[in-house]
Amino acid sequence: MAAAEDLSLNQMAEELSITPKKEQTEIVEEWKDSWDDVSGPEADLVSFFLPKPQLRHPPPNRPTHFICIRVDSPAALQAFQRIKKKVLSRIPQSEPLWLDPATLHVTLSLLVLKGPEEVRAAAELMRTTIRNSHKPPISVSFTPKLRHFNGTVLHVTPQPLFDIQCLNSPLQEVFKEKGWLHHHSRRPTYHLTLAKARERMTEKMFEGIGTMKLAKDINFGKIEVDKLYLCGMSTDTDDGFYQVVCVVQLPNV
Repeated sequence: MAAAEDLSLNQMAEELSITPKKEQTEIVEEWKDSWDDVSGPEADLVSFFLPKPQLRHPPPNRPTHFICIRVDSPAALQAFQRIKKKVLSRIPQSEPLWLDPATLHVTLSLLVLKGPEEVRAAAELMRTTIRNSHKPPISVSFTPKLRHFNGTVLHVTPQPLFDIQCLNSPLQEVFKEKGWLHHHSRRPTYHLTLAKARERMTEKMFEGIGTMKLAKDINFGKIEVDKLYLCGMSTDTDDGFYQVVCVVQLPNV
């Protein structure tokens, strides 16, 4: 009996060894269907030859929402257009990378929210946190010096960074506790993006931008930050800004 089993197993293995891989699975599946109640060496052989499921690492969590300061004052929009004109005179190929001025903002915290329930809960948590933190409105200006991230993101820096961080700290803390804070927002570099590449392997055309001198009268003015926005990533809206989940007024204390 044992000899017969060995012979059968050897024949099965030999049949698979000379069969193209694409057909091997079909053969093994036929054996499996006909041997549902079989156990022992034959079943072990079928299990051995069955294709193993490939383990795939889940994609990294991408931000789905963000909390931000909206930058939409007339002075800021005018400064954006003047900088764009200046940069395009030197780097005309950057034209497709410039943001729609309606989307200008400073991100405070990136969030990863899974589904409508978490979005609603995040909005309520944001309202409660801002109300309880007693952080008053702040004034934000921008240093008129062009900077870049890795040559692909052109930006200017908001000031004062200390006030911005103080405003954001309570939000970082509560959203981190909930597991909703994206890892890039644990130590954020606050910035106002002006232009950015949409693809990873884009030429680093902004690499030497730090040497470009802007006119002294280019001024973003001051943004009076008296409310914060929780937004989704879509810009398919009537005013061109991001989809707004809620707007929370800062308390006057």
